[in-house]
Formats: sequence, structure tokens, C-alpha cells
Amino acid sequence: MKHDWYVWDGEIDEKVIDGIVKRCEKLPTNDAVVNKGGKDFDSDGEHIKEERRSIVRWANRDRELRDIIWEYGTKANDKAFGFDIIDKFEIQYTTYDGDDKGFYTWHADNNYFSSGHYDRKISVVIQLSDPSEYEGGKFEFDFNGDIVSPKGFDKKGSIIAFPSFHKHRVTEVTKGKRNSLVSWIEGPHFK
Repeated sequence: MKHDWYVWDGEIDEKVIDGIVKRCEKLPTNDAVVNKGGKDFDSDGEHIKEERRSIVRWANRDRELRDIIWEYGTKANDKAFGFDIIDKFEIQYTTYDGDDKGFYTWHADNNYFSSGHYDRKISVVIQLSDPSEYEGGKFEFDFNGDIVSPKGFDKKGSIIAFPSFHKHRVTEVTKGKRNSLVSWIEGPHFK
């Protein structure tokens, strides 16, 4: 592995980003749930929002998004990671709303305990909001206590790709809304 992440600063044209947001906003919404072995809901069946507070929509069938994510995921893999990957991934449109104090605490995207045949290997995140549209909402990595916010990723249309096992978070959005696309490119189990 040559790098911990790979960033394209403002790579995607604003009109393309606005079209993505418009399409994704029409999809059905879900509360974001962190799968913790049944600990996501309280005894009354209410969703517990201690680890993550956001709204998600699934855009798995959007061909344009699939092409963009695969293109940049494979570029990052070729330049930085060298993982064995396949064209298999989900696409999550995520909204962190300042009115709800949206956030996602420290986590990794890997799925080592899944019963599936593949591991999540490369996380790809596309920034869909301009930083002037919200406050807070910083994307950060934790490398053994060294907190790093990648330069260039805040800009609308920016893309970051990183190994799914890297610990990261989105800090609380205190005002406005922060929208992003998140995907996890998979591959055969790590050995």
C-alpha cells in the first residue's frame, strides 16, 4: 500500500453533482442504522442514535453513479492500494442535517463478520455539498490517535478513496446540511 488515501479535489463538475443530488433526493429515506448485533433499537423499537445520526437513501441502481465510483475506485486502487477488487458495491446517499445534529462517530467500513463471500476493501466518498452550506461535518481519520482531515476533500465535487479498514468519522453538523455519496468496493476475502 503506497498511500492511506487518495483525493481528487473538486473533480466532478458542479452541474453533474447537482444532478446527482436531485436524483438521490427522490429516493426513499431511511434512518441510518449501525449494525451492532441488534443494539440499534431500544426496548420500544426506537432507533438509537448514539453512534450515527443521518438519513440515507440507496442509489445502487444509478448507472452514472456506478460508473463514477468504479472509475475512481479503480484509479485509487491502481495508484495507492493494490487490492484484489471486483465490480461489486453499494451506493449510499447520506444527509447529515444540522437541525438533527447529524454525525457519524469513529468507525471502519470493513465487514469482516459478514457471512458473504467478499470483504469491503475500498471506501469511496463523494462530497456533494459546498462547505459554505453547512457548519461542522468534518471528515477525519484516526491513525493511532493522530487525527487527520484530508486536505482538498471539503470542496464540492471532491472524491476520496481509502482502505475500508481505516478508522474515520464525520463530526457533528451544527448548521445546514452535508450530503455525500458513500460506496464500499468489495473483493475476495483478505488473506
